Amino acid sequence: MDDAMRGQSTLLLFLAMSLMGCGKIRDTHACRAAAQAINPAFDEIEVMSKTPGIETHLRIAKRYEQLAARLGPLTPAEGSVSVALREYTTLIQATGASVRAHAEAAHAGQTSRVTEARRELDRIVRREKTAANRLAAECRS
Repeated sequence: MDDAMRGQSTLLLFLAMSLMGCGKIRDTHACRAAAQAINPAFDEIEVMSKTPGIETHLRIAKRYEQLAARLGPLTPAEGSVSVALREYTTLIQATGASVRAHAEAAHAGQTSRVTEARRELDRIVRREKTAANRLAAECRS
């Protein structure tokens, strides 16, 4: 192999490695930013959840919606962290909507809707836990 080809091969290898590195840096940044948004939000939601009442549930729903809105722009354009964070954000949005539906049904005294909303919320929370574990695994890798 002559020096020119060796130089081109080295350059291509370097470019490929640097592109892989940029993706990892982007993923690391997204993971840190997501954690900085998620952890305080859940701390607030936990504190709020200790106070009973429909107004509290509406505030919790709003906090979930705010969290989802904050996570959206943090999602990288591509990669496994992107997929995991997008899925997690979608479930956070769904959780907020479900908490709101539950509170509104309770406020209206519609017991069948309350029961239905509670079941839906339970399903979403189970999916959210799975998505959170997937996101954590992607961020650790």
